[in-house]
Amino acid sequence: MNCQIFRCRKLRFAGRSVGPRADAGRPSGVAIPLFVLAVLLINRGANGIAAIAGESASVARPAAAKERHVAATVDGVPVYGDQVDRELELVLKGRKIDPQSRQELQAKTLQQLIDRELILGWLKSEGQAASDQDIDLSIQRLTRELTQRGQKWEDYLRSRGIGEEDLRRLKRWQLSWSRFLRSRITDENLQKYFDQHRREFDGTRLRVAHILWKVEPPFERSDLEKALAQARAVRDEIVSGRSAFADAARKYSKAPSASAGGDIGFISRKEPMPEAFSRAAFELDAGQVSEPTQTASGVHLIHCLEVEQGKKTWSEARSELEEAAAVFLFGWAADRRRGVASVRVIDDSVPGR
Repeated sequence: MNCQIFRCRKLRFAGRSVGPRADAGRPSGVAIPLFVLAVLLINRGANGIAAIAGESASVARPAAAKERHVAATVDGVPVYGDQVDRELELVLKGRKIDPQSRQELQAKTLQQLIDRELILGWLKSEGQAASDQDIDLSIQRLTRELTQRGQKWEDYLRSRGIGEEDLRRLKRWQLSWSRFLRSRITDENLQKYFDQHRREFDGTRLRVAHILWKVEPPFERSDLEKALAQARAVRDEIVSGRSAFADAARKYSKAPSASAGGDIGFISRKEPMPEAFSRAAFELDAGQVSEPTQTASGVHLIHCLEVEQGKKTWSEARSELEEAAAVFLFGWAADRRRGVASVRVIDDSVPGR
C-alpha cells in the first residue's frame, strides 16, 4: 500500500552532521550528528513500551506548582520546554556539549517534536491515530509490568521526570507512529527504496579529494559568504580546465590533505566524513566536482576520483534501509499537515527549566 510514497522525493537527512574525521577539521562543539539525533527521536516511537519503560531521563519535570514553559504550539497543542530538554538528554546520555551546540540541538529537537504533532494531526485526519482505548490498554500493560517488578506507578513517573498527561501523549505518538511504519515499511517498498538509492546502501565506496576553506564557529556571515565565493571561483577554474583539482587543493586548501592534492582516500556513505560532505560526494560520478558544500568545518569542493561499486543486496542492508525509510516517512508525513496546521514557535531557545 502507498508504494508511490517512496517516489515522491529524495531522502533528505535531518540537519547536518557535525561528527567529522580529523581531516575535515573537528569542530569544537557537539560530536553527535543531527541525522543520528533525528533517527533516535523518530524511532523512539517505534519501540512500544520499551521506548519509555527502559529509559532513565536525567531531566526532571518542573514541580506542579511551577508553570511550564511553552516552547511552541501546534493547532493549540503545547510543546513544552522541559519536553525538549528531556528528549535531548535521552539522546545525549550525559554527554557534555558547548552552549552553542546545545542551542542548535535544542532547536532541532523542538522541530522534531513539532513535526510529531503535525504527524499525529495528519494521522487523526486519516483515521490512523491511536485511540484513547489503545492508550489505556498500553498503560495497563505497563502498569502490570511495573507491579511485577515491584515498582509503584508514582515512583516510575517521578524517576523519569514525566507526568501522566505527558506519558499518555508519548504513548499516543508511539502507538500511532509504530502502526504507520508497519503499514509502509514493507519488503516491496524497501526494495524500491534500495533501487532508487542503491549507492547509499550497497556498500559503494568513493575515493575523493577535497579543498577546504575553514569557517569554524563562531563566525560572521560575511566570513561564510567570502568562503563560498572563493570556492565558486576556484570550481569555475577547475571545471573550465584552467586549473587541475590537485593543484588548486595544494594552493587553497586548509585541510591536512592539501599536500596530497586533497586526496583523502576512500569513504563510505555514512563514514567517516560529515553527512553533508558524504551526501554531496555520493551525488558525483568519477571525475566530477561538487558545488561548494558547507559542513561544521567550513566550505568544501569535493572531487570524485574513483568509484568502487558495492555488492550488498537490499536484504543485507535491511536495517539501514528501515532506518532511512523511517526518517523519510517522518518528513513526508509531517509535510502532509505542515501547510494547513497552525504552528507557533514561541521560543526556539527552549529554556525548559
